[in-house]
Amino acid sequence: MRTVAAIAVVLALAGCQTTRTVTTAVPLAERIPLELRSCAAEPGAPDPDASTQADLVAWTARLRDAGADCRAKVGALDELVGRS
Repeated sequence: MRTVAAIAVVLALAGCQTTRTVTTAVPLAERIPLELRSCAAEPGAPDPDASTQADLVAWTARLRDAGADCRAKVGALDELVGRS
């Protein structure tokens, strides 16, 4: 009779055992994609003595594109960290 009781106690205790899952938090800096970590380079200004109006217009467009690239990346980072 004691053997049956001991087996019942062992089975009851074994049923209470749980498996723990340990998760490690990944720092935010490691979760940010590399393409969001830098902006497009600002283009150098054209030479005022040797450039044409077309050169100035092209430079202005490249400058605008670089700014838009940076604003888009900052917006994506804000979204990633939950700032809106």
